[in-house]
Amino acid sequence: ATRLPFGRGLIRAIYPPMPTLNVIPAIRLDQIRAALFIPDALIFNIGAGAMEGSGKRLWDNVTNSGARIFAVDIGRGEHIDLVADAAKLPLADQSVDGIVLQAVLEHVRVPEQVIAEAFRVLRPGGHVYVEMPFLQGFHADPHDYQRYTLEGLRWQFRAFDEIYSGVSVGPFSTLVWMLRDGLSSWADNRWIYAFCRFVAGWVFAPLRYFDLLLGDSRIARRLANEYYFLAQKPVSGHAGVT
Repeated sequence: ATRLPFGRGLIRAIYPPMPTLNVIPAIRLDQIRAALFIPDALIFNIGAGAMEGSGKRLWDNVTNSGARIFAVDIGRGEHIDLVADAAKLPLADQSVDGIVLQAVLEHVRVPEQVIAEAFRVLRPGGHVYVEMPFLQGFHADPHDYQRYTLEGLRWQFRAFDEIYSGVSVGPFSTLVWMLRDGLSSWADNRWIYAFCRFVAGWVFAPLRYFDLLLGDSRIARRLANEYYFLAQKPVSGHAGVT
């Protein structure tokens, strides 16, 4: 039993970094947190899972915000508070202050249903925060159905008022992803595949940091790996998603 924690720590230490790097400026993340995680706000983190990866930065220090945050997923898990379908939330109309959809909409068959459900449960003035891949490789969890441009996100969330949007993961992360997967997926043997993926993951990971130079520039927006989008349900004037 004493060796297990050491083994886990060793695996974490040598495991290659993720191909993606979150490049949302710290000041923008603070603004997003300030809008979402206000004291006593009721927040539902849809598809929360383990809250790992490049989207983890959003959750830094939010436990001190005073917001009431509930993790929701379609299956049971260690940190899941509510098991539910994102398209059929067991929540009353206009009962929630915030909805978080990080890397969720690509995994649902009909994202319009999930967006409409978010609109239904949010109070007027409530916020929805989304992170959605664009030029990102296939990753089934358990399924992978679509990608959006930033314009596509705006169209899908047209019933909301956009507050902030931009590049959350830049194009060099896409390059790392493609090189890692492309140089390992040729191998049928699982050990050779794992070895190639391990080596490629470490060799190409430093390229991600070029995304910090591109930031939210025009070229980064055209070739982004992932976008972020924060919007607000109007206090009046919209009947819902059509």
